[in-house]
Amino acid sequence: MHKCKISVLTVSRNKGNVEKIISSLLESRNVNQEDIEFILSWNGDDEYKHIDFSRLASVSVHINKPYNFAKNNNSIAKKASGEFILFLNDDVLLDEYSLSNALELIQRKEVGIVGGNLRYLTGKLQHAGVYFNEQTSLPFHRFKGEVFWDDEKLQHECIVPAVTGALLLIRRLEFLELLFDERFEVAGEDIVLNCRYRNTFNRMIVYSYKVSGVHVENDTRKGTGQKTTPKGDLDLIKDAIGKTKPYKKLNIRIVTEKPGWIMYRKAEEIQKNSTTLNVVINEDMPNADINYYINYGFYRERPPKGLVVGNFTHYDKDGLGDKFKSVASVVDHCISVSQKTTGDLVEFGISREKISTILVGADKNFKPKLTLGLVGRPYKGGRKGESLVKELIDNRDLMKKIELISTNEDWNVKTVKCEDNQSFYNIIDYLLIPSLIEGGPVPFMEALACGTLSIAPNIGVIPEFTHIPYKRGDIDSLTEVIGKLASEHIARREYFAKEMALLDWENWGFQHEMLFHRLLNDKR
Repeated sequence: MHKCKISVLTVSRNKGNVEKIISSLLESRNVNQEDIEFILSWNGDDEYKHIDFSRLASVSVHINKPYNFAKNNNSIAKKASGEFILFLNDDVLLDEYSLSNALELIQRKEVGIVGGNLRYLTGKLQHAGVYFNEQTSLPFHRFKGEVFWDDEKLQHECIVPAVTGALLLIRRLEFLELLFDERFEVAGEDIVLNCRYRNTFNRMIVYSYKVSGVHVENDTRKGTGQKTTPKGDLDLIKDAIGKTKPYKKLNIRIVTEKPGWIMYRKAEEIQKNSTTLNVVINEDMPNADINYYINYGFYRERPPKGLVVGNFTHYDKDGLGDKFKSVASVVDHCISVSQKTTGDLVEFGISREKISTILVGADKNFKPKLTLGLVGRPYKGGRKGESLVKELIDNRDLMKKIELISTNEDWNVKTVKCEDNQSFYNIIDYLLIPSLIEGGPVPFMEALACGTLSIAPNIGVIPEFTHIPYKRGDIDSLTEVIGKLASEHIARREYFAKEMALLDWENWGFQHEMLFHRLLNDKR
């Protein structure tokens, strides 16, 4: 009999919501539909009989009344057969790669629970991990409603105190050992499950930006008439949070280059971004759990305590080739910076189980933008469109998509010094002409001679040549034109940029944090 990979569990009384979930499951990318088992706990009328389940590979419906999140989910979890269970509110719609990304993450043995990035229909953030208030012992969602779901602050994976039960992935056998606390009347059993999990299993609860979806929060509660969390539920939550063990902090000693070099920054980013590591750089740490050498060339001899890990950049037979091989053979674990280096280590007889590949990537600031250039100098009278440029600069949303540069610092934008204007025209995407009155302008002609179009009003000679028009002196018209061009430009560039998704310094630190926990757990 075929055993499914994941059981998706939903409690509902809303036919429309269930049909949307089915569609989102069918649209999930990189997941074999035969590996998905859908189990529905139904607490409404006979409307469920009219839901089309035929497109699903495996489905079962169970009538559980009245509605109670904990009891209903516990009941159907006991009927699940998947290796993993995904608890999914009926008012959550997953993005197409979320299911596969969540499964990929939880198959790492140091990860125990996976939660994701949930957004309101407006695009504002609803959930990106649950944290605990030290004064009140109550949970809160970080940045909830404060930022949009794709804000840079959220584009990472990290260890968190808890995640919402609206989207929670866990190993089935581990959940069955705990179950949801059925004493809850309305809400909070998901927080208590997270707390009890941390006290029971030596795995991490992880938030991932790559696991995302829309959450029409409280839509399920509206259908049951439950709108507020009663005092009894809050007391249970406070009690569980108060008894939750903190994550174990690991002592990490990093030996590397001096400040100012890229290898030192690699160490700094691990120190800065981790939440469960106590990191020192180029200092003595007699009680170190792990001694990490960035890179292998800094290894001299085995320290008296702790595991030894080496970072391997590249093999250079004419450089430190012999040391590359000798250090790899004596350290407890090798971290390579590329699949090429991993292949070299394997070729030299290092077991693949002893190697982890962690890519560095690029800083989050490196993103595709539309580059607009300004040439010439502003005039006191304002006829060069100085006020338009200022309004563009003040438009924070637009400036996230564009880069304004100039050859003249008087425009109060980034100044780029080129050998000549020709070089400048060839590094920008478009020349911006904000002028209200022009005889030429000459820069327009020069840019076009280089094959660079201008965003310009119909003034001077401009109407006689190819250009991208906007209404003269009209900031709304100019903003609309630039916004459209920027969106099209970024969409083209993101086709390639998406290869770098989550390959940044936060990811570098997170991958090390998780690996260090796994290495020490394996040692124990």
